[in-house]
Amino acid sequence: MLPSKLISFLSEYVPEYHSKKYLLAVSGGMDSMLMLHLFHGLKLHFNVAHCNFNLRGNDSLADEALVYDTCKKLSIPCFVKHFDTLKEKEIQNEGTQLVARRLRYEWFESVRLEAGLDFICTAHHQRDNIETIVYRFMNGAFPESMQGIKPVNEKVIRPLLFVPYNELRQFSLTISLAYREDQSNQTNDYSRNKIRHELLPAIETVFGAHAFHKIESVTGHYKAYFDLLKHQSAQLLKPHRTWFEISIQQLRSTPGNTALLYEAIKNYGFHWKACEEICSDLNREVGSIIESNDRLYRIYFANETLQLLPSSRTPFYETISLNDHEQCIRTINGGDIYISVITRQSLKAFENNILYFDYDKLSSSINLREYQSEDYFHPMGLNGSKRVHDFLKDLKLSPAEKQYQLVLESNNKVVGIVGHRIDESMKVTDQTKRVMTLKVVY
Repeated sequence: MLPSKLISFLSEYVPEYHSKKYLLAVSGGMDSMLMLHLFHGLKLHFNVAHCNFNLRGNDSLADEALVYDTCKKLSIPCFVKHFDTLKEKEIQNEGTQLVARRLRYEWFESVRLEAGLDFICTAHHQRDNIETIVYRFMNGAFPESMQGIKPVNEKVIRPLLFVPYNELRQFSLTISLAYREDQSNQTNDYSRNKIRHELLPAIETVFGAHAFHKIESVTGHYKAYFDLLKHQSAQLLKPHRTWFEISIQQLRSTPGNTALLYEAIKNYGFHWKACEEICSDLNREVGSIIESNDRLYRIYFANETLQLLPSSRTPFYETISLNDHEQCIRTINGGDIYISVITRQSLKAFENNILYFDYDKLSSSINLREYQSEDYFHPMGLNGSKRVHDFLKDLKLSPAEKQYQLVLESNNKVVGIVGHRIDESMKVTDQTKRVMTLKVVY
């Protein structure tokens, strides 16, 4: 029976489900009104939320009235929200269905938080899941298409997801359930309706009544493989300072590397095609760039690694007033810079990972900033000036390291490349009285 299936779902996906509080999304249609009936019958604690998108005139008002009156009769708190969907569609330049989906889920979450509820429940059922799988697959959304609708997605649960549509309809007839038919569902104005009315009946005709169960079972099989793929992809993307790195050698040696890379970087806006482009040629020149579809992230080819960075960020710039106390500056590249002032006599030896400056040749305040293409300095130990860019190129720094490279500026002049070299004019000599030390710790 249907109530036992609901209990089985809640028992599996919602620990201690009896003590939880739910917000039921009820449109007035058969599936959501049936969900309301079932939750009430199980004496669960729930509220109801109804969206009126004002798209069907008096029919929209009649849907609202049914939901509101039912909740009033059963003493269930009911929240109703009217949306100007067509205006929002024009503003956002999105499709009607996409706008309506975004509006309702944003509002559901705000109601859930305001009312102190645990979960949002929608009445998606097995046929909805099949439609979603087919729709996504035919629109090229593989491999996500094979996952179908998630039973639980953060605070949203679908307690009827595994119930066949015919079983819902039969149960609603048995209990003489009051509900309203959305006439727009009977048209072929939307792709989903065409799938429901034309494609799915054709599949059933060709493959038989069990075709939908077979399609749905694929999601379970796929999940097992997908969980393994997610585990492997999580190992692929490694944090490094303030960016991520991916081993090119690991991609080279992995069959199906496009799928592995896609799972690792899809949340950063990279689509399947970009991953194919990357994996088709892993021997690109250092510095080559692949940009995400939303242009928010870039992947740089480095020496045996791919480096994932934001496309833009606020440039680092900090002015430091020198004094006798040690100072620590947190930088954008994941390192801390420690600056100290000591006497020349106390300096016993020079360490390779520390820069030493003649303190009295520095201005009273110095600037730490990212290097710029026009920056020059005179590297200590070399003859003449050199572009900072060329100096870093000679060091064979990776693209990410160069992007985050800081310089030290005194009197509008670059006097040091943080972590690498000071300017010849700042070197410590026997005549130096005080020394400023600069050390980077990652």
